[in-house]
Amino acid sequence: MKILIIFLVIFLFALGWQVFITAKENWKIKSEFKNLANQLEAVKKDNEKLKADLEYYQIPENLEKELKTRFNYKDSGEQTIIITQ
Repeated sequence: MKILIIFLVIFLFALGWQVFITAKENWKIKSEFKNLANQLEAVKKDNEKLKADLEYYQIPENLEKELKTRFNYKDSGEQTIIITQ
């Protein structure tokens, strides 16, 4: 009878340990999944912004406007006026 009780205690301890290890791994996997889901959302937002920028820059007038704004580009015969406040 004592041997059966000892065996049962050891079995329950081992079973409890396995449950603990499994729960710990499950929590780790859920945490990693949440981080990856957040990264995916950030990448999707970046992708949408890049698509919008691509559509914007495909219009020649917008591209010329950005060139003039960012790089002080001007066509021949144009003058640049800088206004400060």
